[in-house]
Amino acid sequence: MGRTHKIIAALQKCEQADLTSYFETHQRRMQYLEFREDSFPIGSGTVESGVKQFKQRLTGAGMRWKADNAQRMLVIRAAVLGNDFSDLWQTAAYLPPI
Repeated sequence: MGRTHKIIAALQKCEQADLTSYFETHQRRMQYLEFREDSFPIGSGTVESGVKQFKQRLTGAGMRWKADNAQRMLVIRAAVLGNDFSDLWQTAAYLPPI
């Protein structure tokens, strides 16, 4: 499992129990070399970019949202960004009104 065991051993020597526990708990998520080899993204850039896309639509000047309406807008925005809006629109046409 990568090289996290080396970090854990060093932290144990320094008697850093909290940090040791953290690395032991999360070491399965820290296999960055293997993730890269399997072409998995290891950064948060994609998620951060997606959040910006949603935020841009929902936080314009003067905009105020009730929780239910914001939830509906998030579904619509996700459909637009995911190129699934026409499918969502078709599905919505058959739903009873709220």
